[in-house]
Amino acid sequence: AIIAASIAETLATLAQGLVVHPEAMRRNLDLSNGLIASEAVMMRLSRLMGRHEAHQLLYEAAQRSQSDGVPLMATIGEHPLFAKRELPQDLAQALVASAYIGESVAITVETVERVAS
Repeated sequence: AIIAASIAETLATLAQGLVVHPEAMRRNLDLSNGLIASEAVMMRLSRLMGRHEAHQLLYEAAQRSQSDGVPLMATIGEHPLFAKRELPQDLAQALVASAYIGESVAITVETVERVAS
């Protein structure tokens, strides 16, 4: 209990000094060329081709994206599996980080309000 209280106090101190820079956050997200949202992309690809095939496609696309500095969506579109079919329209939406944050905003606001009280 003593360690837990110490951790909570340290986290509260850190949170009080936290400064958010949205432009820096966007820049950092963009550094991944879309890889940060690869799980969301895989879930959407799995609906089309099955989990194993989607995983393999995403793995190959991610490797190329990382090694060549190419956006993930471009590498997926170049994959031979999509030579004869179009990319799903909702696939690009999966790469929008703000669409893949779940309840994190609500949880953050609630936590900050609780700590500030």
